[in-house]
Amino acid sequence: MIDTSSAIQKEVIYEDQNIIVLHKKGNSDFILCTFGDMVTLAQGDKIYAEKAIYKMDCAAIGFMAKNANWFPQDSVIKAIKRIEDIISNNKSIISYGGSMGGYAAIKYSKLLGASRTIACCPQWSIDPKECSGVKNGYERYFTDSLSDMGIKSEDVSGDVFILYDPHHGIDSYHFNNIKSKSEKVVGVHVPFVGHDVTTVMAGTENLRGMIESAKSLDVNNFVKIIRNARKNNSRRYEYVLKKSAVRHPYISAKIILLGKKRTLNELNVLNKAISILVRSGKLERALEIARLSMSFVDSDKQVFIKEIVTAIELLSFKEPKQITTSHNTVLFYNSLTSTLRHEKEESVMLMTRILRKVYTFSQGGDEYLVIRHEGRYHFIDWVGGSVFLNKSKSERSIKKQPLDNGKCCFTHGGKYMCAENDGLIVINRNTVSAWESFLN
Repeated sequence: MIDTSSAIQKEVIYEDQNIIVLHKKGNSDFILCTFGDMVTLAQGDKIYAEKAIYKMDCAAIGFMAKNANWFPQDSVIKAIKRIEDIISNNKSIISYGGSMGGYAAIKYSKLLGASRTIACCPQWSIDPKECSGVKNGYERYFTDSLSDMGIKSEDVSGDVFILYDPHHGIDSYHFNNIKSKSEKVVGVHVPFVGHDVTTVMAGTENLRGMIESAKSLDVNNFVKIIRNARKNNSRRYEYVLKKSAVRHPYISAKIILLGKKRTLNELNVLNKAISILVRSGKLERALEIARLSMSFVDSDKQVFIKEIVTAIELLSFKEPKQITTSHNTVLFYNSLTSTLRHEKEESVMLMTRILRKVYTFSQGGDEYLVIRHEGRYHFIDWVGGSVFLNKSKSERSIKKQPLDNGKCCFTHGGKYMCAENDGLIVINRNTVSAWESFLN
């Protein structure tokens, strides 16, 4: 692997408290002026799109912001005065940047004398007054020094290619405002990638293709390059799932869980799908997705998923139904002896740590016996006459069946549960009579 940082010879042309500007010589017939975004702030002598610039061996001037400052005009004007000799050497100027850098690439295209500008998801202004109360998405970065900083008609030079996702409301808002400033603005759609346009279009061949298409004003080829890059990028897949999770949370989650990809963004989509299912009252489906997610995440994140499962289970049992026998007693689980018993409710008040009330819980269209233990609910399994607790439903779990008289019975292995007169619970009856009938 080639170490581009040491191979590229760059010269600092200008620096102040806001920006640093570097120059790299090259063998191209144009000078590429790049503007960094918020993800790639000034760091040493690195410039935006450095790897691609090195591989293309093109002449470049890199404007790098030292913080999320949207390249203050006073600083950029001073820097451009320092590079006048470089940019006036009869080579064409191509301005390039993404997001905050995309804004600057367009804003200063006239000062640079750019014949072409390529901007990925740029802003036109983050000044709330200029945006007339419309949420521009970047209000938290605005300072008084950025007042009246919007892109104006007199700022724009040459042909401008703006890449943006038309389904992304904020980026579309900014594009439409920039489009109104110049008839030479061309909008290139990169659908279903959100604000990750720059990430999707990263790479030397993509940048080379965009530059050549922009130079020849070949919009069709420009669009073809975008289409190919977008089609093969995982961000589009993740963005589509994120959007579909709003309307189809269960299906979206299933697609992720059945797929082979394992990314943090997909985990975020799963969490979103679970939240939507919970809010819509589809707790069984939310619980199913949460439990399946356990095998999806790394071991260090499984504790987080367990907490989600527990929270959904608690919601599922917001109004639990206790079980009453024909003896007018209540069904309990004895944690000391691991047995089921029925007792008068008032007689067990002093034994609440030992006797835990038994409830029913619906899952997959059926109802089962459960208890609450250590902050979550456990299914009650019947194995060879003994009681076991299980964190999930199994074929050994005791199932509820409705009766015609409004009561219910509980079964396992073809036998019915019986509340015997001495307080013991057994499952060994072949038919249902009074002691095998319960209220729930």
